Amino acid sequence: MKNFFLNLAAFVAGVLTFMCTLGGLEALIPVVLYLPPTPSQAADMGQYIADIPLGPKLAIELSFLIAGFFGGYVTTWVAPKQATPWPTLAVALVATAGAVFNFIQIPHPAWMVAVGLLACAAMPFMGYLVRK
Repeated sequence: MKNFFLNLAAFVAGVLTFMCTLGGLEALIPVVLYLPPTPSQAADMGQYIADIPLGPKLAIELSFLIAGFFGGYVTTWVAPKQATPWPTLAVALVATAGAVFNFIQIPHPAWMVAVGLLACAAMPFMGYLVRK
């Protein structure tokens, strides 16, 4: 029973790490790369994403890669030592589901969708492997 709660805590910590890292990094992109203010409507966001230069688009994808890695790393760090990768799989599924929801709500170029989904699905396991 103790392992269940440790695995649950690992899952929660991993998801929170993923979300906070992704949100923090994406909040820095307009500050560091000076972009015009983002529109408030989701329909306008599609055009905004299409119009921004390649650099900020790459920064968005890099933030997905970094957030996925740290989400998996923290999950493995909190999980019991004999734990299986199930908490990391759950973090990857939640991250991928969030990315799918984001890509449905806001149109993105196809390459950004592919890289974002791959990052959310694979990078938590890279963090798992590095921590193990």
